[in-house]
Amino acid sequence: MTINLAGKQRMLTQKMSKEFLLIAYKYNVDENKLNLRETAGLFSRTLKGLRDGDDVLDLPGTKQKHILNQLKVVSDLWDDFKPQVEFAMNSKNKEIPMDKIKALAKKNIPLLVEMNKAVKLYEKESAK
Repeated sequence: MTINLAGKQRMLTQKMSKEFLLIAYKYNVDENKLNLRETAGLFSRTLKGLRDGDDVLDLPGTKQKHILNQLKVVSDLWDDFKPQVEFAMNSKNKEIPMDKIKALAKKNIPLLVEMNKAVKLYEKESAK
């Protein structure tokens, strides 16, 4: 279950970016703001659950230092990615400025790559 949810995190990074861009292009804005809120919430909760555990998500958390260190890298990138997502989710914001779009585009791949590294660590641990 842990590996599956960690792997799903990679997909969620891309899903958030898609939903963000759909909002930026004014496509089904209200629906995509709601979708983005749900996707970002799930990503955030799962990231915390991978680290600390989450009974509802059936995540035990981890004590392995190398995995915790990688999750910290992901968490720091998420903290940098999240403001763009929150801006897009905000119902008061009717336009997404180009600087926010560029910031999201710049931060998307590093978040995906570092989450993938975490998944690989979980896979390596489970193979032991």
